[in-house]
Amino acid sequence: MTPSAASRLKAVCRATILNTMSPTCQEPLRLVDGRNLLQPATKAERTRSRFTWHPCLTPPEEIPVHQTWGWLVDPHGRVLVMLDRHGVPSLPGGRPEAGESPCETLAREAEEEVQARLSTPYPLGYQQVREHGRPPYAQLRLGALLRGLDFAAPDRDTGEKYQRVLIPARQANLLLGWGPEGDAQAHAVSRIWPPRTTRPAQYVPETGLDFTEE
Repeated sequence: MTPSAASRLKAVCRATILNTMSPTCQEPLRLVDGRNLLQPATKAERTRSRFTWHPCLTPPEEIPVHQTWGWLVDPHGRVLVMLDRHGVPSLPGGRPEAGESPCETLAREAEEEVQARLSTPYPLGYQQVREHGRPPYAQLRLGALLRGLDFAAPDRDTGEKYQRVLIPARQANLLLGWGPEGDAQAHAVSRIWPPRTTRPAQYVPETGLDFTEE
């Protein structure tokens, strides 16, 4: 598939997922070369990044860890995705602070960004990132069960309040658009935490959700 065709397909998948959750939205999606010009370019588009997924492994010592992100799963097998003010999707996570373990980084970032309470995270693997003009680095991927989502609040670092969306794991990468690497990660999540029941995708209300009794 050509890059142009892939970008068009990614945009259509994202629009389809979000419109399914908002059936009253009638605003057309306008694309130029597969991109919604109302949204900023992603980091991968800006830096020509290349990603290689390494399941069930930790990076070698010579590759520094720059980020730790989490696949956070509710009792129905849905993954938590956050949307910024431009509608750009991502998983919760961020840069480790001095002295933090990966689990501590994810717990802190998940609370700050999406007000999430987690079980003990489980390592899924890491993604090696190569960007133009930079040495390679690693992004850790952890998985964890959601205990609950508290009242929505702005991120203490950025001041941005993210929209929170719960997506069935098998569909999450349609929204994230991470290609085969994202599909492999979503498959690992579904294998570890298979859904007990079927629930459709939904926006998380401002007041949050509690899963401790489910």
